[in-house]
Formats: sequence, structure tokens, C-alpha cells
Amino acid sequence: MREIIRVAEDCGVTYCVEAVNRFEGCLINTAKEALAYVEAVDSLNIGILLDTYHMNIEEDSIPAAIHLAGDRLVNFHTGDNNRRCPGRGHINFDEIFQALADIHYTGRIVSEPFVAKGGEVGKDIFVWRDLEEDMSPEYRDKEAAYLLKYEQDMLKKYGMA
Repeated sequence: MREIIRVAEDCGVTYCVEAVNRFEGCLINTAKEALAYVEAVDSLNIGILLDTYHMNIEEDSIPAAIHLAGDRLVNFHTGDNNRRCPGRGHINFDEIFQALADIHYTGRIVSEPFVAKGGEVGKDIFVWRDLEEDMSPEYRDKEAAYLLKYEQDMLKKYGMA
């Protein structure tokens, strides 16, 4: 990675290390492990990507993990415990957005909803049923609008917008 990161540095690219749950990856599962890896590589062009879906499985405290990553957090994925849009499961997104505000996070916030059986991602993570009852384009558009408003409201609520 130290050799690869030199290319990223030369190109002005930031490489992200994602902590993925133990059922989908075996190298880096927690924010603590991601931070140790990033610190070992020792470059300003490597950072951490945290994902609330994976954090829900691996972390004792999602806000504590966000605080630990601190300014090394450069990309953030939101998804509820059921891989649906934030607010459609039981993860406490208020405490998550508060933690992001605490560390003055200004990076990307991305969501990956609408995982379908048989699709590329669905096959990779062994999804045998659609995670939404309705996978029609109309429903997905409605849920995408909900997701956008939900996260915009959270950003405003915690002074990040």
C-alpha cells in the first residue's frame, strides 16, 4: 500500500479504506482497525470510509467510532440496519449526525439502498430476496426523494448544511 499510495499522492487522489463487517470482509472490520491501517501507511492521501450498516454490526458505539476516525474520515455511507434508507430501521441517526458534526465532517455522504436479489451487489453479498417490498422505479424514486430530504434535514438539524 505504501507503494500504491505514492501514485495516489502524485495524482492528487485520496484512497479510502472501508471497514466492512466480518461477514463480508476479514481484513478491516472496525474504525479502530481502519485507523491503525491508515496510520501505518502514513500518508495524507489515505483516509477512512465508514458505513453505518457495517458499523451497526461491528462497533460497540457508532458515535465513538466516528469520533475515533476524526479527521481521517473522508467518506461516509449511510444505510440502516436492514440495508434500507436511513430512518427505515432501528439505527439512531440523530447520534450519528451529531458525531459527524462534532468532528466537523465535510466529506461525502453516500447511501446504497435498493439492493436487489440477483444483481451484481446482491450476488456478492448473498441477498436472496429484494430488500424492499416494491422495487418498481416509481417506488425507488419515492424512497430516493425521502432519503435526500431525511439527510438534508439531519444536516440542517446539526448545523452541517
